Amino acid sequence: MKKIICLMLSLTFAFSIFAYNIPINGENLLDLSSPRSLSGFATSTGSSIDLVNPESINTNPALTAEEQRVDLNFAYTGIFSTSSWNSTSYGNALQLGILIPFQWAVFTGITNLVISPFYEMHLGNSVNLNAGLSKEITKNLNVGISVEGGYKTGELLVGSDWRLTGNLGIIYKFGDLGFLKNSKVGFSVLNLGKNYSNTYVNLYPFVYKSGDFPTIGTFKTGFSSLLLSNDNVKLGFSVDVTTPLFQNFILDTGLQFSIKDIVYLTVSERFNYCEVMNGAKTYLPSVGLFIKFTLDVKNNDYFEDNGWSKNEMIISTAYKPLDSTLHAISAGVDVNLGTKDDVPPVIKIFDDDDE
Repeated sequence: MKKIICLMLSLTFAFSIFAYNIPINGENLLDLSSPRSLSGFATSTGSSIDLVNPESINTNPALTAEEQRVDLNFAYTGIFSTSSWNSTSYGNALQLGILIPFQWAVFTGITNLVISPFYEMHLGNSVNLNAGLSKEITKNLNVGISVEGGYKTGELLVGSDWRLTGNLGIIYKFGDLGFLKNSKVGFSVLNLGKNYSNTYVNLYPFVYKSGDFPTIGTFKTGFSSLLLSNDNVKLGFSVDVTTPLFQNFILDTGLQFSIKDIVYLTVSERFNYCEVMNGAKTYLPSVGLFIKFTLDVKNNDYFEDNGWSKNEMIISTAYKPLDSTLHAISAGVDVNLGTKDDVPPVIKIFDDDDE
């Protein structure tokens, strides 16, 4: 018993060395640039409705393991502040991504730009890159790894700095659990390396030096499942628990709804314990809308030779309050080249003539 108490005290002391005091939405730096992340589709399991794209590796590098098509992604977010403390009321974020499946693994790359000149959200201006590989190990188990790098600048309370980190992820699919369909659990360990520092945080009337963000050793665990699934509609939920170095508690909950796998609607909420305790209203719900189209390309030999004569495009939009005076409106587009192969191969041991 004494050994257990000593161990707990030692761990508490070790974690207390790393002061957890990061800017508002610092843990969500890479979530600001797209509708999927803002609206709650970017969970550690990919949500109950499998709507994966290149940015999914920011949450769990294993999410892209089963993708069969090249995916091109672009998204933009406008961030508005109504606070009179700011010299400017507008910031923005954007991202470019690509996903390429190979026989041995799936490669994903994502570039993210964030410009945040706000008193309420001292994130500065940063460029972030994330590149990862994922692999389907069995029909139930996917794994992934990614490497991130970035550089940030700013003024006043935000200084220049760089980051270089690694991420690990696992997805396990249970399938049907009673009335729950398409049940999955996801686990990822994020930000293993050097993260951004050299930033100060305003907690009026005091100014504090920020801890590194996003936090090193962020553990994320999630579960998602469908409550209703048929040819016409799907209704599901997702729950994620995030513990940044066990110094904070973040709970993400969301509902996902689709009609004919063409129109998707999601509503989500994020509760960040430390931010709420400091008076930030980052727990306000977000909403996202996604619509899928089919694109036919005719009379193009290059597209036909690569199996890209029929493609899919998903346009998306989302709204999320980042704080009581900060609002984000985002729009994006994904183009999946080719069609998804949902028919398993048929293996014949004997030819029909030999039977």
